[in-house]
Amino acid sequence: MALIDPSTVVSCIRSELARGRIVVANFSDTAKAALFYVIALSLAGTIAATTSTWGASTLHVLMLTPAAAVLVMMLLVTDDGRYRAAWTSLDLHKAGLNGWPFAIMVPTLVLGGTYAVTWVSGLAEIHAPVTNGLLKFFLVALLGLAFSTFFAMGEEIGWRGYMLPRLKTLGVLRAMLVVGFLQGVWHLPIMLATPWYHSSGSKFIVVPLFLVTLTLAGVLFGYLRFTSGSVWPCAIAHAVYNIAWDTLTGITAASSSPETLEYVAGESGILPILGLSVVAAWIWIARRTAVISASGYTSGESTASAKSRR
Repeated sequence: MALIDPSTVVSCIRSELARGRIVVANFSDTAKAALFYVIALSLAGTIAATTSTWGASTLHVLMLTPAAAVLVMMLLVTDDGRYRAAWTSLDLHKAGLNGWPFAIMVPTLVLGGTYAVTWVSGLAEIHAPVTNGLLKFFLVALLGLAFSTFFAMGEEIGWRGYMLPRLKTLGVLRAMLVVGFLQGVWHLPIMLATPWYHSSGSKFIVVPLFLVTLTLAGVLFGYLRFTSGSVWPCAIAHAVYNIAWDTLTGITAASSSPETLEYVAGESGILPILGLSVVAAWIWIARRTAVISASGYTSGESTASAKSRR
């Protein structure tokens, strides 16, 4: 058996470094998912540490870091970026139109029902928005949705485009829950070290509620990803949730304390958690994940598979 010349190995490494690449071959999909997450979390920590640079744009910059982590993985850490199949495995080229109605309806119903309960119960009061016409209101809403979808896609390319399919070997439901939970943890540097996200209320209450919410939302987003074969419905659902939360918060005034409203009906309050729990239970009990498993979805293909399709 021929021995490998160490000088040849060193020369190859130097060559890759000189070209700005650190390529590691033969990673499993699970290892790629783990490395992606380390990079994404590191970028989130960097943004949190430099928030004075970004100011009010901090959250928008943060939302683009998972997509940046995908680029690092595809172009620097592995050589997947050399193969078209690796890029198409992200499924950005598919609209996934069959998932759009569900993506719009579910977040709207969950948060709409949440705030309706607070209004009826007297926990909060509704204040009608001041508009110069219904048409203008809807146009502004559509522009806001397009803007929000762009930044939501910055996250979803990473979480559901890259990471989720590569963790499917854990089992469909488990992979959805794990990615949702880790997405929540990824937010913690901004939540704990800056005033830009969920700054009201006790962190000892807000953080656990937030992690539970993102874990359950991971089932919804994962379901959309697998059943539509596209990341777009995930980004749309993410954006609709954000827009609905902003809109409903803007027309709602707490009757008691703002902190109480945050705990009960905020983005990750108790009522949204109950709503998302019902959605997650429907997806699981109705055996929707079994349908996904039987479909043989393999978007997160390995580098070897991508090379074979070059």
